[in-house]
Amino acid sequence: PSSANTRSTVRTEISMPSIENFRFHDLRHTCINNWRLQGHDFFRIMAASGHKTISVFKRYNTVSEEELKSLVNPRMDTIMDTTAKKELTEKG
Repeated sequence: PSSANTRSTVRTEISMPSIENFRFHDLRHTCINNWRLQGHDFFRIMAASGHKTISVFKRYNTVSEEELKSLVNPRMDTIMDTTAKKELTEKG
């Protein structure tokens, strides 16, 4: 199906009352984020989505608060554990 046919079909589907504040372009953001979460590298995602520069690609690549927490928390736990163990060893 052509891009115009796909857009027409999606617009028909989203015109249902249960979907509000939806833009066709939202699908592009969702697709790019899903590919990233699946572990695909930026270069392949950029090629598939047609982005030629990293600056434009970054607008679509949304990192959630949960993703940031999962990155920071394990490291903080390790740092805190290491610091606590060192303090206990020095006192003991």
